[in-house]
Amino acid sequence: MGIQWEIDFDYQAFEDTLYKASLKIFTDVQEKHSDEAFYNFSLYSTPLFGYVVPTCNSEEGLTRTAQRYVDIHHKAERHTDRTVEDWRIILRCGTPADFAYHDSDENDLIFEPSNNLLNEFEMKLEDLNNNNKEFVGVDGCGQIQELLFSRIEIVMLKVMSRLDSIHLFEKTNTRDKVTLGLRFGDQSDEEIARYTSMLNPFDVYVKFMNELKRGHRR
Repeated sequence: MGIQWEIDFDYQAFEDTLYKASLKIFTDVQEKHSDEAFYNFSLYSTPLFGYVVPTCNSEEGLTRTAQRYVDIHHKAERHTDRTVEDWRIILRCGTPADFAYHDSDENDLIFEPSNNLLNEFEMKLEDLNNNNKEFVGVDGCGQIQELLFSRIEIVMLKVMSRLDSIHLFEKTNTRDKVTLGLRFGDQSDEEIARYTSMLNPFDVYVKFMNELKRGHRR
């Protein structure tokens, strides 16, 4: 038995289920909150693709979260000089966990078929690593793993691009005011920039990166 470079995984099925789930959630949230201006839509996962969930935010949702941070910090007597606008700047491009519409129990149910496939991918990847250790060692397994992770990443990028091509993200805002992305836990600014540049017009990418840096400075 030699080195295994591939696993028996249906990437097309993963793309199809992820597209269907993302289409429903991102459509529903905009229709349910049609009086709000959405400015960010992303697919969120862990660094090792343990699961994927939808995340998005609106200008109004951002303001609500910013007000909550003002109240929390005033009560704790920390950062009491920061205004709602200060927190809007800090949180605008920050962690999706602070987004007004980050995941939900309903989303988990709709994304279950996609995440079941990711669980299957994870188990097959573990088998691949175990089978390859004898031939390429741990470092070599890591390289093969990164190669296969990139295929999942490509599927996620394709899904967001397909949804963008049907103007899904323009129900409450114009495309020049909407940023698309892939977000992960413990993500560096460089990684955020890479995905943002791949999914958005150049002017949107530049604006987002300026906003991200401005948030760090606060």
